[in-house]
Amino acid sequence: MSILESKTIRSVLIIFLVCASLALLAVAVSVFSSLSATPTIANVPTITVSGEGTATAIPDIAQFSFTVDTTAATVAAAQDAASTLATKALAAMKNAGVADKDLQTTDYSISPHYTYSSQPTVCPLNGCPPIRQTLDGYEVSQTVSVKVQTASTTGQLLQAIGHLGITNVSGITFTQSDPNAVRDQARAQAIANAQQKAATLAQQLGVHLGMITNFQESNNTPRPLYYAAAAASTSASPTPPIPTGQNTVTDNVTITYEIQ
Repeated sequence: MSILESKTIRSVLIIFLVCASLALLAVAVSVFSSLSATPTIANVPTITVSGEGTATAIPDIAQFSFTVDTTAATVAAAQDAASTLATKALAAMKNAGVADKDLQTTDYSISPHYTYSSQPTVCPLNGCPPIRQTLDGYEVSQTVSVKVQTASTTGQLLQAIGHLGITNVSGITFTQSDPNAVRDQARAQAIANAQQKAATLAQQLGVHLGMITNFQESNNTPRPLYYAAAAASTSASPTPPIPTGQNTVTDNVTITYEIQ
């Protein structure tokens, strides 16, 4: 056999081996793909049900704000008067059991205070004189937020504020110390309601429930209950009644089951 024929046979063998290797690789890839492929959820029959649950709770936390307003001829005098009144109010809150951490200043402002000239009832033909403003002092305002850990004592605190002559009280709200517990109760009821619907529907359709393939939830967390606070009289008076009411949470769930 000549050298040329030997080289030709060797080349043919190399080409054959390369082609065979590529063919085996293609088969291996195809087998691996078929083994790793999973059926899509779209091909699996399912049913979807919804459920609703509600839970109620009596608020145990209250919060309100009071504002001290004082006016004096100078800024220093107005600040001194505001500080004296605010100190008395804070002391009254602490004496009633409110902790330091539950008292927070949310606003403090100083502004000029003006008086304005009055317009005559009938103006002359050439027009009314302009209204003139005259600086007659300064106003200091301090707003304090009070968090009441025992909501039932809110009326006593408002009475103490009123007895000091503070007439600006606002924003009473009532909430729960553990709002998650109420939401958990509502969710549990909603899931139980959906599960009961799914079991009834499966029985009516003559199918069996499989695994859960989808779950969605939405809830309406209640806004805090607001009450307007009337200023208490500085004279002896009964504690103002402050009803707390109750908060209601509604939870909605949607569950999708495979059916067999």
